[in-house]
Amino acid sequence: MTTPGYPDYTRLSRTGGVELGAASGNISNLQQIYKGYVGNFAYTAVTINTNVSADTTSVDLTWFSDSTFTQVIGFRRLIRNGSQFSETQYVNLSDWMIFQVETLSGSPMPFLWISAYGCQGPGDQISLVSTDVPILATTISVPATSTTQLVTTHVQPGDALFTLQTVAVSWFVNINYFDWGSAAYKLLRQYNSTTYVADINQDLPMLDAPYRIDVHNGDAAAKVFVLAYQSK
Repeated sequence: MTTPGYPDYTRLSRTGGVELGAASGNISNLQQIYKGYVGNFAYTAVTINTNVSADTTSVDLTWFSDSTFTQVIGFRRLIRNGSQFSETQYVNLSDWMIFQVETLSGSPMPFLWISAYGCQGPGDQISLVSTDVPILATTISVPATSTTQLVTTHVQPGDALFTLQTVAVSWFVNINYFDWGSAAYKLLRQYNSTTYVADINQDLPMLDAPYRIDVHNGDAAAKVFVLAYQSK
């Protein structure tokens, strides 16, 4: 029974979880962080913080039909570059899961830490990720007829808002995502001075992969661009 004026602690109580696996330092290609049973958890939360590296990793969650780990039920790829971090959560698709690291180069990749945590309740990106800074926020001066490339530090898949302000007359901004299969950035969306005014507020969800933003100034003089990209 709830006492008037006091919280109902039964409804506020948290369902417990457990760390499935964690690692840090140089992690080898195809190294398994966890292989086992996840049937007592509805979700797996994954924390990734990569160290400085020119390499790219695919942190893989793969679910199997049984304890033989032979028949794949489903998978999720979490693509990250060096010096990136994220906190994400995924629905467990079966009772048996392998959590492992792939590297694009085939060589070990440095991690500050990586972990998987089995949990019962869902959490959206605003709840999961530290939102003290956005995915990207910068003010840059782009030289005349030049392009400046920016790579995000956060990877926060889900709903997000992209904003841009500039006094440039001729410009375009390309939003690119890193595609694991082709090992390259691919164009996802372009904003340009032909179609858009120089004050953009656009919904632009983020994939579970690094983004590179190419800012091109087509004017005959350097111009300032103010850009922000933040989870909603």
